[in-house]
Amino acid sequence: MSLDYEEAAVADCATVSYMRVIAQRELRNRNAEIINAVSRGDSFIVTRNGEPVAELRPIVHGRNRVVP
Repeated sequence: MSLDYEEAAVADCATVSYMRVIAQRELRNRNAEIINAVSRGDSFIVTRNGEPVAELRPIVHGRNRVVP
């Protein structure tokens, strides 16, 4: 089964990437499939009532995090 979702351009510094837009209900109903897609490198913007509320994306390993 393929994941067909709306895509949104997201600018981060000088990089533009595309995230799939998915409703909260779709995430709930197809969570295993979506988490598998994230583990393959896909990213999602989760919406509630059409408004973006969260990003779901893979963890970048080897990245230094600064904690103040």
